[in-house]
Amino acid sequence: MSVLLFGQPGSNARREWTVSDFVNVDDTVRGGSSSSEMEIVKGDPPPPPAPASSSVPEPPKKEDKKFSEILAERTPSSPEPPKKKDKNFSEILAERTPSSQQDAGSIDFSGFLDTTTLGGAGFASQAYSHPLPGDPITVDRFAGLRLTGRRLQAANQARSFSSRSEKYPGGGQGPVTSFILNLKTETPKKRPDGRRESQLTYEWEIDLASYAADGGAFDVEAAWNDFKPTYRGRPVEDAPKLDSSKVKEWSIMARSDFGKQSGPFAVRLIGLSAVLSIHKRDLMGSEKLSAPSYVFATEDTSSGEYYGFALFIFATVAFFIWIIWALTPDSILQKIGIDWYPNRYVSHQSGDSIISKEKH
Repeated sequence: MSVLLFGQPGSNARREWTVSDFVNVDDTVRGGSSSSEMEIVKGDPPPPPAPASSSVPEPPKKEDKKFSEILAERTPSSPEPPKKKDKNFSEILAERTPSSQQDAGSIDFSGFLDTTTLGGAGFASQAYSHPLPGDPITVDRFAGLRLTGRRLQAANQARSFSSRSEKYPGGGQGPVTSFILNLKTETPKKRPDGRRESQLTYEWEIDLASYAADGGAFDVEAAWNDFKPTYRGRPVEDAPKLDSSKVKEWSIMARSDFGKQSGPFAVRLIGLSAVLSIHKRDLMGSEKLSAPSYVFATEDTSSGEYYGFALFIFATVAFFIWIIWALTPDSILQKIGIDWYPNRYVSHQSGDSIISKEKH
């Protein structure tokens, strides 16, 4: 169970996806050439109305059939199997591409990741520079974050190759399949030249290589411990634990990982949720993100607590039934249709014996 923080219109999200909520944080601030953008997914336009007809056409007249034609219609014959029509590429792609109506109101994160300008480094990201919407997301109530979306086929963005040996656009060793969800617990500060100051960041890496690039849906989750503290992309060993209630900014990033990936990228974000701690499930490793993993309070609820609660409910119901049986007059029970019930002598006798013992 989770609380939807960002989502589509009508999804009961605390905040709907909005392009103006995000700001570009690309490597252009350091002289790089990477770029990114956000775009809201629009729904399919409604079909055009059928043209109105001024007159009702007359039904065609039936012609009299000859005896040989009637006999031919009634004589069984072996029909030829229908031939399968070969589908062209556009028809196959339309079948595999998710309907924009289904994803209407979600947001697409896309761009180009370049590594040639900065000598192997490069990043492109979009940041939401505000606290998470709604009530604070505390560690004791929430166990982590959940992200749902689709991996998309990136648009063909023509870029020049820096050398003949370059295999992928942007100078990397492979296409962009890994993304980073960043959390920051301090408000980002700017230097006098307008560039952002580097600060401690908690990163969750999301590998989408196993999902189809033409609309493969993903649903991944991570515990707070999965957000690793880093400074300028490098691990920080003595960093404090992440306090989710103090998050001042979150962002989605495509990073080169020092030349491992580059080129055009696109991913659709449908929902970002906070997972409630009451659902305790085994946390799976990051290499198993294709199957959703759930988190997980630190203390397990024993089965004895459930049995005790069930016994309490049963005893309460039984007590009220006993009160109704012992104190309700026969006339009322018979009036509502109850003609048979156990003899009340036992209940009355037990009450009399208790009173007599107290008197002695």
